[in-house]
Parts: sequence; structure tokens; C-alpha cells
Amino acid sequence: MQRRYYTVAGISGPVALLVDDDNHQTAFPMGRLPRGAKGGSLLAVPLNAAGTPSWADAEIDDDEAKRRAAGTSSGIEEAEKGEER
Repeated sequence: MQRRYYTVAGISGPVALLVDDDNHQTAFPMGRLPRGAKGGSLLAVPLNAAGTPSWADAEIDDDEAKRRAAGTSSGIEEAEKGEER
């Protein structure tokens, strides 16, 4: 299953500013984010068959955030690149 990653770039009251890996910004209700999401959290959001994010299945991905901070890519990203080819 493909995923799209979003970073919680900021929070203003009940709204979170999310930025995806392509630098697209989205305002999103905090109440619909995974429990524990906060500024700086990296969210892994599965995409349905049409390529639409399935927010109900979003998760905070601390392991991927650590890999990115260390400058390494994940096996998930590599597998998804293979699916796109």
C-alpha cells in the first residue's frame, strides 16, 4: 500500500498546517489527526486505490522521522518507488 507523508508544520487552535513531501500545504482539523500528533510529528497516511489519503488510517511514524533525521531512506519508500515504476 502506498503512503504519503505529512509533517505537522504548525498548529493554530483547532487547525494543523500539514506539509507533504512535495511541499504542498494543507490545513487540517487537529481532531482528525492521530492521537498524540503535535508540531513536528511525521504522519504516514495510506492512500486508497484512487490515490486519496485515508486520514482515518493515518499514524505517527516516529521510525521514519528518525530515518529522515539521520539522512537515510526507509525500506517502505524504496518499495513504493518500485511500485511507481
